[in-house]
Amino acid sequence: MTFNKQFMQKAIQRIDELQNDIITKSKTINGADEYVQAKMRLFQENEKTRKKLKSIQIQEQALTENFLATHK
Repeated sequence: MTFNKQFMQKAIQRIDELQNDIITKSKTINGADEYVQAKMRLFQENEKTRKKLKSIQIQEQALTENFLATHK
């Protein structure tokens, strides 16, 4: 099956519709807003921590490479 531009646009439009439907329905559930806000806060914290960890790993790799390059 090949995906053309029109098919992809329709798929994205349908995804948006479904997401909006879920958001609308979730607003009828007590505590849903607080739950979503807490989940988003944790997601953002997780992303920030992942980026920091990746930075540390890159620094560690560079340190090792520099050490090994100077001690051949």
